[in-house]
Amino acid sequence: MRTATGLAEVCRQTGRLTQAVDLDERVHAIRTHTLGPDHPETRASRTTLADTYRQAGRHADAAPLYRDALTDAMRDHGPYHPDTIRFRRALTDTTRQSDANRPPAAERPHMPERPPSTEAGYSRLGP
Repeated sequence: MRTATGLAEVCRQTGRLTQAVDLDERVHAIRTHTLGPDHPETRASRTTLADTYRQAGRHADAAPLYRDALTDAMRDHGPYHPDTIRFRRALTDTTRQSDANRPPAAERPHMPERPPSTEAGYSRLGP
């Protein structure tokens, strides 16, 4: 595993991001299978994969991994731990980048608004 992780790092540093993504995906899959999803090495490989996805411009793939990492860090360390802050920032930046790559609102298909709820005699403004 360490060899594959080291090779992925070299690929990232030399700009061969497709190869780095492939290696990081393999490492993460193997660690998840052998160590389980909550093992520290599995969590580390998940954030490395998210970082590589983000570096490769694959923000939609990185966001759920950062979201999982943030959830784990909040549960384990609380809201002010450096890891929690790092994952929150990475998720925010990744989401912003993903949104920046979306077409402008005028080019997106129109989505009708949901009608107001009238359950139990209540409207949007009250009884």
